[in-house]
Amino acid sequence: MDDEIASEAGPQDKDTLFDLENGGTEPLDDSDLNEDVAKLRTLWRNEVCAPELLKVDEHLVSDLIQQVENQQEIVDDARASPEEAFSASLYQMELDRLRYSLSKYLRTRLRKVERDALHVLATADGEMQGRLSDREREHAKGYVDMLEDHFTRTCLSQMPSNFRSLTNTSQEENMVQEPNLDTFVVCRARDDVGLVQIGEAAGREESSMDLRQGDMFIVRYRPIRTLVLEGRVDLI
Repeated sequence: MDDEIASEAGPQDKDTLFDLENGGTEPLDDSDLNEDVAKLRTLWRNEVCAPELLKVDEHLVSDLIQQVENQQEIVDDARASPEEAFSASLYQMELDRLRYSLSKYLRTRLRKVERDALHVLATADGEMQGRLSDREREHAKGYVDMLEDHFTRTCLSQMPSNFRSLTNTSQEENMVQEPNLDTFVVCRARDDVGLVQIGEAAGREESSMDLRQGDMFIVRYRPIRTLVLEGRVDLI
């Protein structure tokens, strides 16, 4: 996963980009872009590996889209000059990679929004809905309405009354499937977390692990869920 994301994520800190507005001879200050790209890679990787839908970073996504649009204008202008055409083509590849990363991140989220739409909208405290962007929330509601209309016309209308709603979350007939938070994941600590209770182990009632910065473990997602949401642990 790291290799796939690294190959597609765009400009890296080790690369030197050039300001095409100045003839391609002066280094371009892309520190903000590189920092945002690194954050996008982390968000994308966590979203792919997490069994549940994570919180969207709308500010980061909109900021990256704006930066790409601004740089695209510079590249388009540079292509008109024979002296800058080669540099422009190289920079265009980096922009295309960044667009691909953004697209994959948003598509991954869209796939999970549709998969977990019933669960997200049925959550009583609204915590799951708070993880969605406005557009994702609107899409989830429309998707659930479409599902209910389709299944009501095709089969639910013929079912017993207590099974006719896709959003029924009663204890007796829960129609909403929840993500499996006990799925095993590979995690890496971003800082010194300390002891984390990971549940029962063979011969003991409780087991724990000491998470230090850079440590990697294979563990059930549920015990580290809060740490992932807080950004203290990454999934890989």
